Parts: sequence; C-alpha cells; structure tokens
Amino acid sequence: MRPQQNPMLTIICACACAVSSLGCRSLPQKGTPPKLISANAKNRIGLIDEAAPPLRTSSESPVAQVAFQQTQDESDNDQESDQADLIATEIVNDPAAVHTDLPVSSDGTVAGTVLLVDLEQQLLSSHPEILEAQSKVNALGGKQLQAGLAPNPTVGIATEDINANDGAGRYGIYFGRQVVRGGKLELAQSVVQSEIEVAQNRLDEVAQRLLIELRRRYYNALLAVETVRQTNELTEILQQSVVVSERLFEAEEIAKAPVLRSQVEFQRAQLMVRQAENQQTAALRQLASLLGQSEISPDCLAGDVKDVAFLGDFETLFDRMLENHPSLTVALADVERSRRELSRQNAVAIPNVTWQTTLLYDFTTDETVGAFQIGLPLPTSNRNQGGILQAQQNIQTSIHAADKKVLQLRDVLTNAWTNYVDARIQLEALDNELLPKAEEALELASEGYRQAETDFLELLSAQQLFAKTRLGYLNTLRQRWQYQVEIEGLVSGCCVEANGLQ
Repeated sequence: MRPQQNPMLTIICACACAVSSLGCRSLPQKGTPPKLISANAKNRIGLIDEAAPPLRTSSESPVAQVAFQQTQDESDNDQESDQADLIATEIVNDPAAVHTDLPVSSDGTVAGTVLLVDLEQQLLSSHPEILEAQSKVNALGGKQLQAGLAPNPTVGIATEDINANDGAGRYGIYFGRQVVRGGKLELAQSVVQSEIEVAQNRLDEVAQRLLIELRRRYYNALLAVETVRQTNELTEILQQSVVVSERLFEAEEIAKAPVLRSQVEFQRAQLMVRQAENQQTAALRQLASLLGQSEISPDCLAGDVKDVAFLGDFETLFDRMLENHPSLTVALADVERSRRELSRQNAVAIPNVTWQTTLLYDFTTDETVGAFQIGLPLPTSNRNQGGILQAQQNIQTSIHAADKKVLQLRDVLTNAWTNYVDARIQLEALDNELLPKAEEALELASEGYRQAETDFLELLSAQQLFAKTRLGYLNTLRQRWQYQVEIEGLVSGCCVEANGLQ
C-alpha cells in the first residue's frame, strides 16, 4: 500500500520545479550582434527593406534626389572599390586587423623612413577617438540583440476561496506569457540596425576628420623641414657676402657701411634659421602627438613636398563627394532609420496576446482544477496615432536635414576649390617665372659684387628679393596643400588613398 502524499506538498514541489526549470532554460535569442558593415557609404545606405515605402517623390528637391539616389545602389558595387578603400574599411571596422608599428628608437623617437600611408594606418588603428567611436558601434550590437528578445514568461502561485466555508480553499500554480505580434521584435532590430549604420558612418566621419588633420600636419612638417633647408641655404649665401665684403673692405675698395649691412643681413638670416627650426620642431611634435608618439625625426619623413597631384574638375569632385562623404551618408542613414521607425510604430498598433494557464488543487473536494485564459487589448482609442504621426514627421525632418547637408557640402567644396585654384595659379607663376628670375638676379648681383662691379645695396636688394620670393613660394605651397588636403578629404571620405608624396 502506497503512503498517502500531502496534496499541498505536491503543489509546492511542482511550483519549485517549474521555477527551477525556467531559471535553467536558455531562452531563444532572436538577434545576434551585428557584423560590422562595410565602410563603402553607398552600400551601407543601400540596406533598405524592400517593403518599405518609397523614400522620395518626384516633387521633392532635385538636390536631394541626387544625394538619395545612393540608397538605390546594389550591394554588388562593393566589387568596384579600390584596394585602398578595402584597407581603410578593414582598419576602421577592426582596428586590430591591420596595425602598422612605426619604427621607434630606444628614446621613443620615430626614426627610419615612413610613408604617409604608414602614418595613416597607424592613426586608424590606434587613435583613441576612433577606438571610442568603434566601441559605440559595437555597443549597439548588444542593443540590437536585446531588441529582438521576447518577453519572459510569468510563473507564480495562485490561490482561491481561502477560508471560504471554513475550508482551506484552492492552491496551485499559474504559468503565462505575452506573445508579441506584428513582427515588432524584428522591426525593433531593424531600427537598431539603422542606428548601427548611423554610428558606423559617424565612425567614418571621425576617421575622415582625423585623416585630414594628419595629412595637414604631415605636409606642414615636410614644408617646415624644407623651410629650414632653404633658410640655411640663404644663410650660406649671405655668409659669403659677408666674407666678400670684409675682403673688399680690407683691400680698401669699399667703405665700412656695406660690411655692417652684410653682417646685419647675415645675422637676420641666422635668426630666420632659428625661427624655422623652432617651427619645424613644433610641426613634428604636432604630428607625433596626433599619432601618440613622443617625437618624430625630421629625417624619417619620406616624400617631395613639391610633388602635387592634379585633382580634376569641380563637378567631378562634387559627384565623388556625394558618393563618399561620411556626414552625408550619416544623414542618409538617419533617413532610413526614420523610415524603419515608422514601420515599427505602425506595428505597435497591433495588440499583443497574453495567455495564462492555472492548475489548482481543491482541498475541500480533493480535486485538481485547471483553467486557461487568453486576452488582448482592444485598440479602440489608442492606436498609436501620435507615435505614427511623429515618425512620419521625423522622416521629413531627416530628409530636409540631408538636403541641407548637400548644400552645405557644396559650399564648403566651392570655398576650398576657389582657394585651391588661387594658390595653384600663384604657385605656377612663382615656380615658372618669379623664382627663376629672382635666383638669376641674385646670381648676377653676387657675381658683380665679387668683381666690384655692383654696389652692396644692389646685392642686398637682390638677396632680399630672392629670400622673399622663396619664402613666399613655400607659404603658397603650404596653402595649396592645405586646400588640397581639405578637398581630398571631402571627396574621398575616409579612404586611404595614394598621394603624390608616397
């Protein structure tokens, strides 16, 4: 004969088993951390649901139609990216994938020969601001995973009719859960995916800004090194003038005043050398600081600062800018995020279903009683009208913001292009006409002064003209590089491209 079991103990044990099993079960995960998307801006923005409504109508602004045409590009355009773009993509998406260690000596100084592309890869793989932006992208992967998780089930103890008619009543357990309908979880993940695309584009924007700054500092360092070299050459010329003037004075062929003037000009040139060396030190320190290094040797920078590549025409550059500029792809990705948010808000109006089952033991009748209930809210007054309206207006806001960004970028490119062309015209005139003539005039004046055929004032005037022309050439070259770097950054995004100095 089997011993009689206590019904209440049986129910409590069943509750404990149910709670324990729920704690040990691994809930199905409906989302996984996102794979980092390509750095090709067009294909990133091309991730659009086919069921989503059209982005623009024929009545919308033509400028935005040009910009938003990128959203219709197919993913196979990835094959058209050049090798440099693939390198930049790998570095930005996974900083640890490509890491180029610069040659550093025992005292922490970067030595050896380094190219601009080496510095760019070092920057992209180690700069804290890029790593911070990458961490934000990775963090959104957890948000996307969480957005796809279904609500947890509910379990507990249920009682009825306690002490009714002096009886113990009914005791038992209940189990229930909420069923999410309308594809809300998938749509929520889709919205977060758009946020990931926006964050990835912001990462590209940070990389582009830092690359532009790196190139600007790199060219400034090269120009500073060149300025030191040319001021040293000028000092040697003036030193020769001092030697010649002193010999002529000893021979009593000239007065003391020209000698003093030549010495003053030589001392001024020495002062210019010291100032140029100070500027060189500052430029190299700024470059090293951006790369996280203590110091960079002036001899390690490889490249010819005079080797300037031709950029092309304005409209071609503008078209390339619309395809690649990160801030524009951020605006486009924000439009797509708003569209997906509208789809999610439409799904919010679909009510979720909640069901619950209950198992009770009746101590009065010694019977087990089961129950089941299911319900959902009736969308009579709240059909999420406000959320849908807000999402619709947010789409228009993001579209107008993208239109504004296109106009702003064209203005920026126009200003940079105008300054670049002006600097190029001045540089061509200096390089082809003014600098050769100033050099020839100095040679003739120096030779005439050595032969006592030219007075010192004429030689001094020729030296000043030559020094002013050469330093003006370097200053104009610096301006051209600044505007060229800005234009290249605008039209190429964060792509690590080959430059004339590499």
